[in-house]
Amino acid sequence: YAFQVALIPLWARANLRANKFRPRGSYVVHDEFAEGRIVEAGVDTHRAQKLIDELVGIKSALDEYEFFATLSIIALAMQCLKSLRFHPTFGLISTTIVNMSSKVLFWCILLVIVLGCYAILGSLLFGHENGDYATFSTSVVTLLAALSGMYDYTTLSLDDLSA
Repeated sequence: YAFQVALIPLWARANLRANKFRPRGSYVVHDEFAEGRIVEAGVDTHRAQKLIDELVGIKSALDEYEFFATLSIIALAMQCLKSLRFHPTFGLISTTIVNMSSKVLFWCILLVIVLGCYAILGSLLFGHENGDYATFSTSVVTLLAALSGMYDYTTLSLDDLSA
């Protein structure tokens, strides 16, 4: 229940920040007659920077809310499985999950190690050619997509390896 209670102020904060946001129609952040770079920031440049800061704040508040909402859904699923223990047939499901948890934990650790090695390898081999492998995190997402069958292998070619 702690996650569900924690969601209330997070939702309120994200909602207040989003509702307080009022962008202007346009911002003049450059000088038409400038040659080279602008040395002095004008009022509109400052307002545009504040607008970007507000958007980043709203995005971080929504990300925080989404994270705790995900944890709340996981906790709700666990509570549901725990509640089904009283029934002999449904109790078999929760007993099986408890008995296999240690084996699945070691399998997940092994998966993370192997996935990390392949992500580093993918970044080193394809990072400069293919945006899907540009960073370690994008390589991990790409490899997970490949594991689930949602990656187009035709974007990789032998030309990428020879570069």
